[in-house]
Amino acid sequence: MRDVSGSASFLEYAIILPVCLLSVMILFFAGYYLCHYAVLDAAADRAVLTVQGIYEETGGFGGGSAEYLAVQKIAVQETREIIDEISFLGEEFLFDSPEIDIHVDRMMIGHGINVEISRAVRVPEVLRQSFMESAFILRANSYGTLLCPAKMLSTTDFIIEVIEKFSGADIDISSALGKVAAKVRRPLSEVH
Repeated sequence: MRDVSGSASFLEYAIILPVCLLSVMILFFAGYYLCHYAVLDAAADRAVLTVQGIYEETGGFGGGSAEYLAVQKIAVQETREIIDEISFLGEEFLFDSPEIDIHVDRMMIGHGINVEISRAVRVPEVLRQSFMESAFILRANSYGTLLCPAKMLSTTDFIIEVIEKFSGADIDISSALGKVAAKVRRPLSEVH
């Protein structure tokens, strides 16, 4: 009689081998898509830094839409260059070029810049059986703040004028800031 304690049957291999191959394939494509998402995320971050740099160099957009559109065009162009430069990944799983949306939100003290990059990505034929979709969308967002000191000062002056006008109180900003600084320093001095 033969010893069969260490052998596996053909049926065991027929079940285990496809499961292992599918698992390896899923891990490979998950890594591929995560890598491509990282490229889109880095490009979105760079677009925010580009707009912040232009905003700080020029002192703002001047309130005109022409300046903003010029900055937006520069940021979109640089973002596309970064995606093309960094994207060492094959294009066979990617659809058209990425959609880049850059818009500025007006805030009380400055502006906020929001960049969203989205790109449709194909699902390989092997994996379409389980995903039911032929593609999905990768989205990367980045947000930054565009501070304008001149606008912040004018907004602060406006707020002080409104408070003084409606309350009748004369606000001494230096003493108010001194009180705030003392409250902040007190807990910090107790830590040391």
